[in-house]
Amino acid sequence: MNRITIPAVFAATMLSGCAGDIVVPQQNGKFSVTSQPDGAIVYVMGKELGKTPLEVKASQVFPISYAKELESHYGRIVLNYPGCEPYENTVNGTILANGLKAKLDCVTSSPSPTALITPLERLRQLEALLTEGLISEEEYQTKRQSILLEL
Repeated sequence: MNRITIPAVFAATMLSGCAGDIVVPQQNGKFSVTSQPDGAIVYVMGKELGKTPLEVKASQVFPISYAKELESHYGRIVLNYPGCEPYENTVNGTILANGLKAKLDCVTSSPSPTALITPLERLRQLEALLTEGLISEEEYQTKRQSILLEL
């Protein structure tokens, strides 16, 4: 397996900070990741770490060695939440020092058309489809059962 190894001196320099600016994670090499809404799944180096709010180790985002196929994930963090656009960001000194506060772009959905129709109306429509020969008896029974289970 091809692995990429970051020289220890470079990694230590990256995580230790720059003169004048604090880029060191505030809590023992960790930084916080929060999202709006809470509960977004956090991915680092292509691996799921947990749900927000979450503490992430800088060494997880900037590992000293990793598989070559994970190179595009190095230094990146991804958040996913159902109904929201995936959130991606490159972890920088500001995030290491202050944490990541992600506001996810979520779509508010309107109710589905079937949610506005009562189960009785849906059963009548289903029976009409059967009577007109548009669905088979088997399809009718299967769909009828699923409508009744929703009650």
